[in-house]
Amino acid sequence: MKYFLPLSLLLPLAVFGAADPLRLDPAAARLEQANATASVAGGALTIDFTPELEWPHAELHGRWDLSPYRELSAVFRNNGDSLIRLEWRISTPGGNWQKDSLTARIPLLPGEEKRVAIPLLRKASAKDAFQLHGMKSIPVEIPAQSGIDVSNVVKMEFILPRGNRPRSITVGSLTASGKFRPVNRSLLPLLDRFGQYRHADWPGKTKSLNELKAAAAVEARELEKNPAPAEWNRYGGWKNGPQLEATGAFRTARHGGRWTLVDPEGRLFFSIGMNHVNIGGVHSSTPLLRRNGWFEELPTPNEAVNWPFYFVRYIYSGDYSGNYAPGFSFVMHNLQLKYGKDWLRKAGELAPRRLKSWGFNTLANWSDPQLCAARQLPYTVGVALAGSGARVIGGGAWKVGSVWDVYDPKFPQHIDNCVRGAGKIAASPWCIGLFVDNELHWSADLAGIAFASGPEQPAKQALVRLLRQRYRNDLAALNRAWGTSFTGWEQLAAARKLPDPARAAADFDAFYTQTAETYFRTVRDSIRKQWPGRLYLGARLAQYTPLTWAAAARYCDVISLNHYSGNVDGIAVAEQFDAPVIATEFHFGATDRGMFGGGVVEVANQSERAASYRNYLESALKHPRFVGAHYFQYVDQPVTGRIFDGENYNIGFLDVADRPYPELVEAARAVADSMYRTRFGGEPK
Repeated sequence: MKYFLPLSLLLPLAVFGAADPLRLDPAAARLEQANATASVAGGALTIDFTPELEWPHAELHGRWDLSPYRELSAVFRNNGDSLIRLEWRISTPGGNWQKDSLTARIPLLPGEEKRVAIPLLRKASAKDAFQLHGMKSIPVEIPAQSGIDVSNVVKMEFILPRGNRPRSITVGSLTASGKFRPVNRSLLPLLDRFGQYRHADWPGKTKSLNELKAAAAVEARELEKNPAPAEWNRYGGWKNGPQLEATGAFRTARHGGRWTLVDPEGRLFFSIGMNHVNIGGVHSSTPLLRRNGWFEELPTPNEAVNWPFYFVRYIYSGDYSGNYAPGFSFVMHNLQLKYGKDWLRKAGELAPRRLKSWGFNTLANWSDPQLCAARQLPYTVGVALAGSGARVIGGGAWKVGSVWDVYDPKFPQHIDNCVRGAGKIAASPWCIGLFVDNELHWSADLAGIAFASGPEQPAKQALVRLLRQRYRNDLAALNRAWGTSFTGWEQLAAARKLPDPARAAADFDAFYTQTAETYFRTVRDSIRKQWPGRLYLGARLAQYTPLTWAAAARYCDVISLNHYSGNVDGIAVAEQFDAPVIATEFHFGATDRGMFGGGVVEVANQSERAASYRNYLESALKHPRFVGAHYFQYVDQPVTGRIFDGENYNIGFLDVADRPYPELVEAARAVADSMYRTRFGGEPK
């Protein structure tokens, strides 16, 4: 999470005056730490996090009244040599990660220094004239259910997940700033008939039905002038580049000291992909529950022409969690208004034309299978075990990030069923390959989770078998190594308390490697058996260690990771292992055109979005390991939050009214026009 920019564009009724910043001195607070060593010097807090221990963190305790201010910011520096993902949390009395707290999640590359701010979102009360709910990002001027009592902040926490190496950060310039002026009247209705924020204006905002329809003809002429890059063949490969062996399928190869994909015609191929290319659908809808008066105009739901725009969906997180809630898709309704009764076909035919014109040659994950089947662009297919009934390490029900228990005898069958679910589109030569799963939490404590499981857990049984093998069935030798006093292997199998992490590290690493290799090998073998000729594109890693990467490099054709950052430089494992890599998610967003959130990596405005996109792609093109980068996503999320989790970010190439962001399109075209010369025209990095 990043910070909101001053919302003078979003909330013109609020007049923001200057406010003297308040500098917070860590030395004046009570400092506590757990599994970490922290110190304060020169107004800065330095924290050294202990490796191999659970959730190392440092805390500052005090009492801060931040009610005059809009945000709390700090400058963070990663002092170490590996990527870290820090959580910075502020809370009121009794607050924790679930309630009465505000959290910023901060990725930091080695040596990176950045300013990060937490918007000081106020907790809604019955006396507030207006409050928002059901969305991840909310302007600080409007109270929300997810806010806190900012007049009584008592704790700041700096937290890391468990790691396998020392990590250190410095936190400086803790400052509360920006004068807070509340919105003291209702803003209802909040959205206009097109699903846009009503209380602001910006370049490109759709203001009438005639303007919405006229945009179609304007864009048609613009696309005619800007077809796909002239250097591309029908697959998007380098038509004017070297001719390699043509196998009729996508494959990997090394060329000129760089990894590359090769298209079915034998041409060099760098995959620039767009995630989530769908013509509306439930993901584009926003909840209607407890939102009377929020929307200026909604079509009558019981009329036949309107029913495709209404959905009911189970919501698993956020303010509506646990409810089946009705929702409405402004995106789909706008397409119907714009293109008429044949809107679905017209929008589906337009999507690949747009993507090729914008400089994309791949339909990436979660895209409409019908668009893939049209064979206008190469595509990837994503499947996942979630919901399959497969067991997870640690036991219990599956939750986001759970790692599968690969030692369950039924695991290979679950994988086969999952891979089979890719369907016939996986058989096409236009299919680059398959992703299986997404962002499993391959964290360093994987073996510890298995050890803390009950003796009935297959992963726990496998760990005990491995230990017996490594210690030649000599329990006394294991006790000496671990400093434990187990009297039998059965007692060890039933144990839940973790041994000393440092003394068990080598054994836990061996189990981690065995588990990761079993996972990636089982998936690879299933893809080879069911979809010969298709590449195994990995598991879209977000949490990983060098051991994860080593296993993926051994069994995946391409290692995939969701990498939200300014570029792909500085990924230590990508430098360490000579294997092809693809960045399967990244994006940039801003709040300057009617949106409340800028996504995982927020920038100041649309011009910075364009520059950031270009910098990211060029860093991937110049990196000898990377063979592609896939942007997330095709269309902005709803202003008032997507139905199932409340995300509401300006991360699309299109807005809710189906209009492209011209700055972003121009930058994407510039990268694509020279992409192959950028990648192969110079010396390897």
